[in-house]
Amino acid sequence: MVGHVNMMDDVLISNLPPEYLRSALRVLIAEGSAIQQPFVRHVRDRLQDPKPKLYPARELFPGADELTPKCTTYLSLTRCLFSSKLVQLSLPYLDHLIRSLSEANATWTGGSELHRVLGDFSGDIVQAMQALKEVDPAKDDVLKGQLLKLHSSLLECRHYCEAHEPTALEYPFRRSERQVVDVVDIFYPGHSSDLVPGRGDSEVPDFLDISFGEVAETFVLGPFHIPRLFNGFWQLSSPAWGAASSNSQDAALTQLLHSGLTAADMADHYGDAELVYGQFRNRLPQQVKHKVFAATKWCVFKPIGCKVTDEWVLEAVKERCRRLGGRVELLQFHWYDYDAKEYLDVLLKLVALTKTHPELVSTIGLCNFDSSHVQEACEYLLSRIGAVGIVSNQIQVRAQNSTGALVNEAIVLRHRFTAAPADVFDIGQVWPEATHIWLCGGFLSSRWLNQRLPTMYSASRQLTPSQRKYLGMISDWGSWDDFQALLSRLSVVAEKHSGATLTNVAIRWVLQKPQVGAVIVGTRLGITTHDQDNLSVLKFRLDEEDTKVTHAMAHHDEFELYDLRVEVICPPGERILCGAKEGDYFTLQGEMLFLPQGQGISIYSLSSVLPLLAAKQRMTHKNDWMTTDALIACPDPNCKSQLKIIRTGLRKFHHSETTAGQLSENDARPVMAQVADWEIEPYSHFSRHYNRAHVPAQHRDREYDSTAGLLLTSVSEGYFGFDNLKYAPASVQVAMAVRLNIVARTMFNRVVKAKKVKKANPQTIRYSPMAALYSLEAVPVGSPGVANGMPRARLGTSSSPNDNQNTANSPITIIEKKLPKIHSKTKAKIIVTGPTKKNIPLVFSVR
Repeated sequence: MVGHVNMMDDVLISNLPPEYLRSALRVLIAEGSAIQQPFVRHVRDRLQDPKPKLYPARELFPGADELTPKCTTYLSLTRCLFSSKLVQLSLPYLDHLIRSLSEANATWTGGSELHRVLGDFSGDIVQAMQALKEVDPAKDDVLKGQLLKLHSSLLECRHYCEAHEPTALEYPFRRSERQVVDVVDIFYPGHSSDLVPGRGDSEVPDFLDISFGEVAETFVLGPFHIPRLFNGFWQLSSPAWGAASSNSQDAALTQLLHSGLTAADMADHYGDAELVYGQFRNRLPQQVKHKVFAATKWCVFKPIGCKVTDEWVLEAVKERCRRLGGRVELLQFHWYDYDAKEYLDVLLKLVALTKTHPELVSTIGLCNFDSSHVQEACEYLLSRIGAVGIVSNQIQVRAQNSTGALVNEAIVLRHRFTAAPADVFDIGQVWPEATHIWLCGGFLSSRWLNQRLPTMYSASRQLTPSQRKYLGMISDWGSWDDFQALLSRLSVVAEKHSGATLTNVAIRWVLQKPQVGAVIVGTRLGITTHDQDNLSVLKFRLDEEDTKVTHAMAHHDEFELYDLRVEVICPPGERILCGAKEGDYFTLQGEMLFLPQGQGISIYSLSSVLPLLAAKQRMTHKNDWMTTDALIACPDPNCKSQLKIIRTGLRKFHHSETTAGQLSENDARPVMAQVADWEIEPYSHFSRHYNRAHVPAQHRDREYDSTAGLLLTSVSEGYFGFDNLKYAPASVQVAMAVRLNIVARTMFNRVVKAKKVKKANPQTIRYSPMAALYSLEAVPVGSPGVANGMPRARLGTSSSPNDNQNTANSPITIIEKKLPKIHSKTKAKIIVTGPTKKNIPLVFSVR
């Protein structure tokens, strides 16, 4: 890509220190694929022209325990090759460095810099093999030859280490050897029978014995009783967390078993986690082996490109068993796109395998399914086999999204399975470092109490990739001051429980949720192990007083709203026909509307803008039409006046100031959780993330008035929808229907209290003191002009010549729900239909 850099920028780039350049690149790449992809393409081009140099062995390793700058550069460029997905090009460089060790007669001692670098390089080979599986190259003879040569070099290096005089050298590549064998076995079945690691796999002592008596709390998952703390192996997915030798990993696993932490969570894409755990488990004495619980995942990240068959699902399960060297006690299924409904058949076949092949897999769980699709999966399995079949759902527990937990709890109780294990804040992100148990990427610990806000890409105080990720999540949750207040509250609770840390309190808070079976505690296997610190979580419980303090984790108490100024304007030369006057205005601060002294405002004009104000008060995406659109037409189609909405300031509120009582779990809060789930799906940009680019050009600049069919509704903190659903995704249509259901229920209740409902039919119901705000026309089923028995409704104050548009093409009825009795002799029903040419989705019939 050819581009121009101005002179000043070029001087700046030429003089920036390397750490500043790295910081700047991270900031740019974080902006998205539009920058990340050209960056990677440029790096790939530079790495291939010219290719990195293959230095002679003596220039890489000139003497005992000696590491040269050329070797450091060589290692860095090799990592760049496989990290930029030039994996096959990196294979000769991996092979050359391994062969250079024996050619240069290199030696190393335990703990030296060269010994550490070789351990890291072993992790590099593991990551390169994982990247090779992800790019899925052509399985030709060239690639096979490169992999076999790499394995041969590893074997020769092992023999070199074992035969070295006067003392043998520690062989650093046992993990690498396993991973190369695994890739050969996947790509070229039948060619790895003679590529089995030999004496490098020492046995765990037979006297090892583990009992659950050392663990204070267990739970039931299918047929198993297992600890409520899982060992998480996500950190094995990258050497960025540190790379440990196989011997160190075995020692760490042995210590975890001694502590009673016998359950482990991993996945097919966590580097060599399955291989590490599988080979360790298979060397255990029999009396210990059957007490070890292995949970892994089958993650589908893209379209499968084939039909879901029994054979295809069975082969996927066998692959997990092969890497684990035996049975999978819990196989957790992750799916990339809920709109691709094949996942229901996959689940059906997985559950069936637990009956037909119990030697392969014992139980089936879900991974990161949202509540609505857990419900969908449960109902589908019940309808097909008469049982739910799944036993768990591994989910994220986030401080700012506790409403999802409420929905999950209802599903758990209904279908009688345990939503476990639950991750704290993210998968595998409860992990130890130094003397602390780190949470939320490390921020939820005493180390960050009373600390200043860190800079995302600081060169002096560098954050890990995980910390950078979670610093952004903390910003979404609240301010850094809010987070410090949370740490302080957790610290107060920790001091009450002798020996507990504020991190322990956070984990305990999750464990005491009734729907949570276990928490995954990540471990940097072979580098740091804090099993006793982790077990202290099980030595205390939070009482009612503690729960009040930690309630801040579940519900951030503050939110921000814009102040608004709404002014009547009129194009030059046009007349205002309604009661408004040009220049009239009002302001909105929170829920309070203020008028200048002595000035009124036309209620007729107000009716067109009032439903939009709550949406305008909330922060929205820069491309959201609620951000870009500011002019609202008068509801009178003959009046040319407009109301201009201007955001004038940002004001902070507390929920206690605006909410009189807790929302019912069966009403708005589950809906809020479901809507939040839909809003983060790609291209479901409906409410705060509505993308105007998906609307045909002729409709983008239209003015949204009541005639055009705009209706915004507010549930609790302001999730909104509009009734022109023609260009909205299907999931958004359902979200809208659910929200309208709640709004309609409230409207009916208030209408009845106001004694506005009569038995006469048809009739027009007018709601709220502002008579012009909503006009709902109820038409009996079977009336003239109504297709297929579907009544119609008109929302707004003015009619349209297309109101009688035939609705026969409406594809679905999204919701049909009977509401509670609202009058001694009156029953209401709400029907929300799918999109029609006119898109009038809300119908009331009063009988």
